[in-house]
Amino acid sequence: METIKSIIKDIDDDHFSILVDESSDVSCKEKMTIILRYVDRRGSMMERFMVIVHVRDTSALSLRNEIVSLLAQHSLSPSSIHGQCYDGASNMQGDLNVLKILMQKESREMIRESQAEEIEEALRKGELETGKGLNQELGLARAGDTQ
Repeated sequence: METIKSIIKDIDDDHFSILVDESSDVSCKEKMTIILRYVDRRGSMMERFMVIVHVRDTSALSLRNEIVSLLAQHSLSPSSIHGQCYDGASNMQGDLNVLKILMQKESREMIRESQAEEIEEALRKGELETGKGLNQELGLARAGDTQ
């Protein structure tokens, strides 16, 4: 646990990449390994093992939930993920790469949530105003109406 704390401290709320590998052990239980890749304060690229966990199933949604949960346990936000790398397991690859898409969606939602909270806070403080001035949206014409 102390090792993970020092890794999190070294990341220092900056961007990082995740490397995820999934395999089964000799007892046929599915395991998922997460490795973090980041640039430390000295500018060196670091790659550190974070965790290996048992997963009930290896569907993309289950793996995404597990990754998000593990990151949250260590105060890491999916919105800080700057890159993703997965092994060649069939549920992690393919034309759609569902797990990668789910993680990217999670990251975008976290960013939108954060931005919405910042806007609400600025509105409460009176730093932003709404409903007056130039360029107010009154209604948009449909594409067919403008031709």
